[in-house]
Amino acid sequence: MTDAERGELENAIIGESSRLRLEMNDYSCGFAAGVGFGGMHALMLYGTLLTSEGMDSEGSGTLYQSSCPEIPSIVNSALNAFMFEILDIIWMLMTFYGVRRLNNISEGGKLLSGKFTVGLTVVSHTAAGFTTVLNLLDSGCLASLPVLGLIVCSVTFWFSAYINPIFLPKTHRRRMEGDPSREPSTNSGEPLEAAGMFVGNRAHEE
Repeated sequence: MTDAERGELENAIIGESSRLRLEMNDYSCGFAAGVGFGGMHALMLYGTLLTSEGMDSEGSGTLYQSSCPEIPSIVNSALNAFMFEILDIIWMLMTFYGVRRLNNISEGGKLLSGKFTVGLTVVSHTAAGFTTVLNLLDSGCLASLPVLGLIVCSVTFWFSAYINPIFLPKTHRRRMEGDPSREPSTNSGEPLEAAGMFVGNRAHEE
């Protein structure tokens, strides 16, 4: 096998492996952080009620509260936990993007301000939190659940429409799309193992 053929083979192997490896970028890290934080949030909202609810005096095992007499408390808590789990993931991704913009990482193109994104995260988080205050009223869940659902839809739509297309830096997008210009060249006789280490180190540094 000639040096040129060996170089082409090594480039093909490295290119394939770099596309299959798990990228440590703002998407994967933000999603992992959001799932972790949202999971603990859901556990506090729903898990305590799920474990503590016992049989009532009538033996039905279903707890109702004056704030939501129309549906069982465990269903009301489950809906709240589910919607806050989604919000926690979206808020974490928005925070990752906003903080990166505040750190003035150059990306080019028309981008949303980091201050605006972080501010919107704080405002929407506060608004979602205040929806639970409606549960202090009789049948308050009839208002709090639809309002919280509206906030979930609004935040998700805003992130999908305005942040998601420009969420990752250009270097991350090129690497995920398999841009050949981002792959190392081994035609100069560089060993395959060294080239693979170079790819991993570069991904970590960027």
